[in-house]
Amino acid sequence: MDINDVFEQILLSEERIAEESYKQGFEKGVSEGNLEAYHIGFHRGAEIGAELGFYLGVLENHKIPAPIDEKVTHLISQLKSIIEQFPRVNCDSFDLFESLNTIRAQFKKLTALLKITNLSYPEKSKLTF
Repeated sequence: MDINDVFEQILLSEERIAEESYKQGFEKGVSEGNLEAYHIGFHRGAEIGAELGFYLGVLENHKIPAPIDEKVTHLISQLKSIIEQFPRVNCDSFDLFESLNTIRAQFKKLTALLKITNLSYPEKSKLTF
């Protein structure tokens, strides 16, 4: 090794250390970021699942007044279908929030048609999106 190589190593040492530190930091950030993203996704998914379960439970177990309109019957079956088609796994081509807002709106419409008051998802105020 000649003197020029030694000087070049000294000159490039700062750049080499910065590059190694960047790689280490990037790898640590990816591993910790993935774990945090997993936990956030898991908890948000549980919240959405609980809300959908509430709506489906009401549709299947709530006593609906005897003379029901064909429009109401269609809305109930449509709402059940939308809830059952909600994906159970992450899908990039499916807009979860649009579908969830559709379900909420249809449920609100159903309760209005049935003239049922004070029937909404009890944890709605805790949802953060």
